[in-house]
Amino acid sequence: MATQPKRRRTDNNSGVRRFLKQQIVVFLLYGILLLIATFLFFFAGVKRRDLAVFSLAVCAAAAMLGGIYAGKKAKKRGWLSGLTQTLAPHLLLLLLSVFLNGFSVDWTALFSMLILSLCAMLGGMIGVNLRPSLQKQRRKGRRM
Repeated sequence: MATQPKRRRTDNNSGVRRFLKQQIVVFLLYGILLLIATFLFFFAGVKRRDLAVFSLAVCAAAAMLGGIYAGKKAKKRGWLSGLTQTLAPHLLLLLLSVFLNGFSVDWTALFSMLILSLCAMLGGMIGVNLRPSLQKQRRKGRRM
């Protein structure tokens, strides 16, 4: 008598849980990088005019690391997982800003969202390629 293979139980909330877990990781990474940036400003004497560029670099690094994390969890389309990982909190902040301040187009904010989205997409592509199972499959394919 052949045994039936065990079916994996699919949970409808698993995608939402994974997304929320990734969001928490991204916010923790952002907080850690922000603390490091704060110490650099305080102790290294970085000029105030460099604050905007430095904060964008910190956000871009957090977006890329979050994209890498999301890409490692994704099976394919790392660019899409990185993009959704970045756009979700920024769209939430954009809606909150529109609600509190009224609608006004700030080109620097749109430019920074574009940079952050590109960094997260790149991080997602890197994360998908860092998955060990894909590397093993590629090595097996080369041997044949």
